[in-house]
Amino acid sequence: MPAKKSTKAKGVNPWMIVSFALILVFSGLIAYDKSPTIHNGVNSVFGYDSGQYPVIPEIKVDVFTDNSIENPPVDIAGELEAIESEFEIKVKINEIDVSTEDGENQAKSFGLKAVPVIAFDDSVKETEFYNEAKSYLEKEKGKYILRLQPFKYLELPSKDTGHSRGSENAQVTIIEYSSFSCPYCGKMKDPIYQILDKYPNQVRYIYKNYNRGGIDPVLENASECAAEQNKFWPFHDYIMDNQSTLASTEPDEFLTNAANAAELDLEAYNSCVANMKYEDKIKEQTAEGFEFGVSGTPSFFINDKYIGGAVSYDTLEKTVESLLN
Repeated sequence: MPAKKSTKAKGVNPWMIVSFALILVFSGLIAYDKSPTIHNGVNSVFGYDSGQYPVIPEIKVDVFTDNSIENPPVDIAGELEAIESEFEIKVKINEIDVSTEDGENQAKSFGLKAVPVIAFDDSVKETEFYNEAKSYLEKEKGKYILRLQPFKYLELPSKDTGHSRGSENAQVTIIEYSSFSCPYCGKMKDPIYQILDKYPNQVRYIYKNYNRGGIDPVLENASECAAEQNKFWPFHDYIMDNQSTLASTEPDEFLTNAANAAELDLEAYNSCVANMKYEDKIKEQTAEGFEFGVSGTPSFFINDKYIGGAVSYDTLEKTVESLLN
């Protein structure tokens, strides 16, 4: 006769339970000690900071870019990785592609005129990166904007401001952001004039002030005072041709010489200069240039092409020819 099976439940070994619990406890302790995420998570729950694993702040950023451009000249990911590494922060990226309608609208809502641009959220203020970079950051709608070297323009500088030479109906417009104290700007005067001589009806040139500091505001204001008497260009030419004497001549004497060379009414001119009448206008033109990525002088927009720095006549001629043909 087969043996009768027992219906009695098999007992649970208490030592197995204790061993399993100890394994869980020790595993948790090891994880707490070795894993920064778990370590800081537990500490956060209990409001404790051991300092063993410093909490890496996470910063949310909007990256305005144009994904339709192949091989863009600016490595945005590399820039952000460098920021993460140097300042021990974590960057969480929200990419906004301005080649899409929605992306373009978002960029315009920020008043952006060029990309790429990185927009940090308010938490960036709690980082060392902010302390180092705040002079380059502009606050706009609760974000902190960092402009990189543009590779796509959403619009172009206005043709309605600045001082113009050449036909208003010209096929090519050269807009220069310039400084009277910049020697490279002085060297660009003759090549620009040669281009205007060669293409009198096809090229228009617009000069805009860009304040680099120092004596620039004084010189630029004086040039605007000369413009009141329709003498901007002779005043401009005198300064650019005599930059070498700026450092060795008192500003008042230098400007009086420029005014005499331009045959100005000195009484009206002196009153205008003394009051810094065009200080705000100079600031506006400088701010406009900055919005388009201008960080130094000379900077040129030849139609939709940007050229930074002094270039040769040949480079200007080839650029103009490419736009005419």
